[in-house]
Amino acid sequence: MKTYLFTLGLHEDFAIRRLVSTNASKDDDIVILIKSPISAGIKRALNALNAVTLKMGLKDPIVREVEISESIFQVVRKIGEILNGLKDPLVVDVSGGESRALMLGVILSLVIYKRIGRIYVEEDEDFYFSVEEFRTAVEGIGSGTEVVLNNVVEAPGIKLEELAEKTGKKLKTVMNEVGLLKKKRLVYQKGRGEGVYPTTLGIVVNDSLRNYRGKKLRKR
Repeated sequence: MKTYLFTLGLHEDFAIRRLVSTNASKDDDIVILIKSPISAGIKRALNALNAVTLKMGLKDPIVREVEISESIFQVVRKIGEILNGLKDPLVVDVSGGESRALMLGVILSLVIYKRIGRIYVEEDEDFYFSVEEFRTAVEGIGSGTEVVLNNVVEAPGIKLEELAEKTGKKLKTVMNEVGLLKKKRLVYQKGRGEGVYPTTLGIVVNDSLRNYRGKKLRKR
């Protein structure tokens, strides 16, 4: 038995694909997180998802509204209360939803409350990582490395020399920090001496760090 957790926006097809690809069963719980208040478009997507789960012989999805405030910590706390009633392992898909804060709130809540499961994000291609992988990726990232990651996310393909100039660091220091980020699967280079690009996990980690620490990163 597992628990599905989806952030839902105007489209439900990603949730249906996830249920099918992970072999959802009639014993699995399905929880839908929606930004409050629920719009007419989200109601339509929810009704369509309910129709599919009924046809698949699955449990009716449980809907939970989340009020998005200015503080990410309040969002995390609210989602944490919802997580408290759910059983591990979790299958989480944050591909839907109209709120970036809701997506980040879900990921941060999973890490902070030490839940077990896998997180999926659909972009140009399907991508997933475990809660533990995310926690490991975040650990050991100091403020200096965080500045480098942020610059890579904001300028994909940026050269090492340009990174050094923008961050005010020595080239060797930047190379070491990029090496650390590559080991954590947060950035990659297409070839030796080529520009640096963020991975999907790197983008998620960068957004989460900025919201969690509540600060703007230094740039030149």
